[in-house]
Amino acid sequence: MPSERGPGRAVGIGAPGISSPFFFERGGKDGKRPKVPVMKTLHRLWLYLSPHRTMILGVILLTILSNCLALMGPMLSGRAIDAIE
Repeated sequence: MPSERGPGRAVGIGAPGISSPFFFERGGKDGKRPKVPVMKTLHRLWLYLSPHRTMILGVILLTILSNCLALMGPMLSGRAIDAIE
């Protein structure tokens, strides 16, 4: 059965020929290109984004706050319905 993985698709535990989820398979079906470690790529990405770390932290905090506030509406509606009964 031919492999369904195409070039540039992430592979993880249980994938044929890969024993670690920390590798990203690149290349064509022949597999002649090297596999790039994910942790090395994440480290390079962090070096690129590190000057903007305060903005990234602010975006993460605002995302968490937004999700918490989005959950408050249905929760308050439920309490209001329960108070009516």
